[in-house]
Amino acid sequence: HRRASQTLAVLAESSPVAKEQICNSAGLVQKLVDVMRSGGLEAIGALAVITKDHVGACDRVRQAGGIAILASMITNTEQLDEDEPSEGKPDLSANADESPLAVNMAGLSSSVMPMAVPIESKGAIVTTLRNIAIANDENRAAITRENVIPQLVRLMTKKPNATEKQAARNERIKIAEDTRKLAKSAGEMLITLIREGTKEVKDLIIRTIISRVQEPGSRPPE
Repeated sequence: HRRASQTLAVLAESSPVAKEQICNSAGLVQKLVDVMRSGGLEAIGALAVITKDHVGACDRVRQAGGIAILASMITNTEQLDEDEPSEGKPDLSANADESPLAVNMAGLSSSVMPMAVPIESKGAIVTTLRNIAIANDENRAAITRENVIPQLVRLMTKKPNATEKQAARNERIKIAEDTRKLAKSAGEMLITLIREGTKEVKDLIIRTIISRVQEPGSRPPE
């Protein structure tokens, strides 16, 4: 699966004709989503490539259940929450009566288990979600339902954790640099949602940012 996903990504990047064939194949898109569902992080990179500037591919990812899976991965707590207490945080999701985990795992196969998602993969996740959000209103609505907006705000405003600070001190700056790039990508996607989204989406983003920057351990958006 890893080699196949990487091959599809290379083909789509290098050949517009190949990309069109891949994007127009519901079976291939479904297979990539299934690989991602089973823990194959390599499929995320392929999805980031095929969803760029291709509405049909974005719609097929949504129809295959890919948005829910991407959302569940971006809310993975390995990078977001290891230095942040959860008590007392407001629930700003579109489904305030459900926990974020319940919202994000809705509709996923029971075989999907929480996984540690490296920060590099989270960058590809944000890119893919942004591509899908740009495509049309239906995709933006699906993304909003999956509680992605609060997580994007947290990515954008999170202070470096102890591991990231130590990496910087030791001049091993890759983790710190990846975190900065991820925050930038999250900010770019929020800008897309503000520009293209409904008034309700814009209001949710504003409320979430205001609430987030008032929390300990956060920083103002750059």
